[in-house]
Amino acid sequence: MAWPLLTLLIPPAATGVFAGPKASADSVSIPLSVTIAAELLLPRFGYRGIFALLAIFIVLAIVVLVAFVRAPSAGRAAAT
Repeated sequence: MAWPLLTLLIPPAATGVFAGPKASADSVSIPLSVTIAAELLLPRFGYRGIFALLAIFIVLAIVVLVAFVRAPSAGRAAAT
Protein backbone atom coordinates (compact mmCIF):
# COMPACT_ATOMS: atom_id res chain seq x y z
CA MET A 1 0.00 0.00 0.00
CA ALA A 2 2.91 2.36 0.58
CA TRP A 3 4.08 2.70 -3.03
CA PRO A 4 0.65 3.48 -4.56
CA LEU A 5 -0.08 5.94 -1.76
CA LEU A 6 3.33 7.55 -2.24
CA THR A 7 2.71 8.05 -5.96
CA LEU A 8 -0.65 9.68 -5.24
CA LEU A 9 0.70 12.07 -2.63
CA ILE A 10 3.68 13.44 -4.56
CA PRO A 11 3.96 15.08 -7.98
CA PRO A 12 4.73 12.60 -10.78
CA ALA A 13 7.97 14.41 -11.65
CA ALA A 14 9.30 13.92 -8.10
CA THR A 15 8.57 10.21 -7.76
CA GLY A 16 12.23 9.23 -8.01
CA VAL A 17 13.25 11.80 -5.42
CA PHE A 18 10.91 10.27 -2.85
CA ALA A 19 11.35 6.63 -3.85
CA GLY A 20 14.98 6.51 -2.70
CA PRO A 21 14.40 7.82 0.83
CA LYS A 22 11.34 5.57 1.19
CA ALA A 23 13.37 2.50 0.22
CA SER A 24 16.16 3.57 2.59
CA ALA A 25 13.70 4.08 5.43
CA ASP A 26 12.28 0.60 4.82
CA SER A 27 15.76 -0.93 4.80
CA VAL A 28 16.61 0.65 8.14
CA SER A 29 13.27 0.39 9.90
CA ILE A 30 12.68 -3.34 9.43
CA PRO A 31 15.86 -4.58 11.18
CA LEU A 32 15.62 -1.79 13.74
CA SER A 33 12.05 -2.72 14.66
CA VAL A 34 13.00 -6.39 15.01
CA THR A 35 15.87 -5.46 17.32
CA ILE A 36 13.71 -3.17 19.44
CA ALA A 37 10.97 -5.77 19.69
CA ALA A 38 13.42 -8.50 20.67
CA GLU A 39 15.35 -6.45 23.21
CA LEU A 40 12.62 -4.35 24.82
CA LEU A 41 9.27 -6.04 24.39
CA LEU A 42 10.04 -9.74 24.45
CA PRO A 43 11.69 -9.91 27.90
CA ARG A 44 8.97 -7.82 29.57
CA PHE A 45 5.74 -8.77 27.83
CA GLY A 46 6.49 -11.88 25.79
CA TYR A 47 4.91 -12.35 22.39
CA ARG A 48 1.61 -10.85 23.54
CA GLY A 49 3.31 -7.48 24.00
CA ILE A 50 4.39 -7.44 20.37
CA PHE A 51 0.86 -8.10 19.17
CA ALA A 52 -0.54 -5.45 21.51
CA LEU A 53 1.94 -2.92 20.15
CA LEU A 54 1.01 -3.89 16.59
CA ALA A 55 -2.66 -3.39 17.40
CA ILE A 56 -1.95 0.08 18.77
CA PHE A 57 -0.04 1.10 15.65
CA ILE A 58 -2.67 -0.38 13.33
CA VAL A 59 -5.34 1.72 15.03
CA LEU A 60 -3.06 4.77 14.83
CA ALA A 61 -2.45 4.18 11.11
CA ILE A 62 -6.18 3.89 10.43
CA VAL A 63 -6.81 7.15 12.30
CA VAL A 64 -4.11 8.92 10.26
CA LEU A 65 -5.49 7.53 6.98
CA VAL A 66 -9.05 8.56 7.80
CA ALA A 67 -8.01 12.01 9.04
CA PHE A 68 -5.49 13.03 6.39
CA VAL A 69 -5.74 10.93 3.22
CA ARG A 70 -8.40 11.87 0.70
CA ALA A 71 -9.35 10.24 -2.58
CA PRO A 72 -7.87 12.00 -5.59
CA SER A 73 -10.09 14.43 -7.42
CA ALA A 74 -11.74 13.26 -10.64
CA GLY A 75 -9.29 15.28 -12.74
CA ARG A 76 -6.19 13.76 -11.19
CA ALA A 77 -7.65 10.24 -11.19
CA ALA A 78 -8.38 10.49 -14.93
CA ALA A 79 -4.85 11.74 -15.65
CA THR A 80 -3.18 8.69 -14.07
